[in-house]
Amino acid sequence: MDFGYALQAMREGLKVSRSGWNGKDMWIVLMPELSLPPFSSQAPGAKVNDRTAKHIGENTPLESQPYFAMWTAKKKWQPGWLASQADMLADDWDTVKEQRAMEGGDTCGEEACKEACKEAGEKKASGEEKGEEVAV
Repeated sequence: MDFGYALQAMREGLKVSRSGWNGKDMWIVLMPELSLPPFSSQAPGAKVNDRTAKHIGENTPLESQPYFAMWTAKKKWQPGWLASQADMLADDWDTVKEQRAMEGGDTCGEEACKEACKEAGEKKASGEEKGEEVAV
């Protein structure tokens, strides 16, 4: 599939990879925006961690914009992935099956992605809910 389909798949919460990448089991995902209360908050649940509070202040809530992240060949999380020109022009993109993403890197074909993109477009056109968070 091409980068346009890969981008749409990521907007729908799917992981994608390229067969042309050198590393094994690498994939990227679009992380949704995130809002967290400040580090100093007494409320239960997730909040800004001490590493981030050190830079933005203990009383500052975090408002993170969406971003791309990569799972690298060394099994490291790399936030802030940027597509190269070669990535954007490539037609060897594929979606990564959720249940095997960390193990074997199985993929589903372009037709499955096209179907998912079609369904997403129909949901958007009909006004159904959008923007559900996807945990990775």
